[in-house]
Amino acid sequence: MSEEFAKGARLLKRPEFERVYDNGRRLRGRFMMLFVLPGETGGRRLGVAATRKIGSAVERNRIKRRVREIFRRRPVDGDRKST
Repeated sequence: MSEEFAKGARLLKRPEFERVYDNGRRLRGRFMMLFVLPGETGGRRLGVAATRKIGSAVERNRIKRRVREIFRRRPVDGDRKST
């Protein structure tokens, strides 16, 4: 199993984010918004938008990397594998 959050699991382009409005889920926080879209292969895809209130670009990118890592490591109920 790869330890990276693949580009195929990220929402990167505007049309992908627009699909979230119809088929996905938006989670709104005070300083960021998460967009989750069901993937074509059964997985999930994540997009993160962070405001400048968080801080510099370096700080925003660090937080977004941490959010993606949590998303990658912790499956949601529908994604959990039965043991």
